[in-house]
Amino acid sequence: MLEWASRGVWLMILTACSSASSEDVARADSAETATLGSTPSGSTPPERAFVTFVDPDSGQALQDVRDADREIVRFDSASQSMIWAANGDPVGGWITSGNDLRWQRSGGAFRVRFGSEDGERRAYFTEAAGGTICDLSIYAPGQLSISPTSETPPGS
Repeated sequence: MLEWASRGVWLMILTACSSASSEDVARADSAETATLGSTPSGSTPPERAFVTFVDPDSGQALQDVRDADREIVRFDSASQSMIWAANGDPVGGWITSGNDLRWQRSGGAFRVRFGSEDGERRAYFTEAAGGTICDLSIYAPGQLSISPTSETPPGS
């Protein structure tokens, strides 16, 4: 476990998504949250450059990535952020390379994997090593929890 405090901000990192008891939790500092999640009154929000993930089996390209609860996130390459689709809340520090994901705050390795559900091909947020789908919770802009599950992408 690593703990860090700076300007009243805490970061706690436990082993990422590799066992049933592991969890990553982080809170971004207020300056990053302001940069990513809000704009001054009357200004236009920044353009998003969502990453497209490609299914190696079908060639289908998708931007929506589902977690264990089937909630959708997208990854903005311009701001290196995970964006919660339901409300636009960002969590910074995400690097994407092909279908691989790395969160700079945890060092955790994740991968977008594909499966079929409800008659359509879908992308899932999984741990890189085990391939199980992770449960994501974005509590507020910049606050993220990643928890493991035993579920693999359906119909993969």
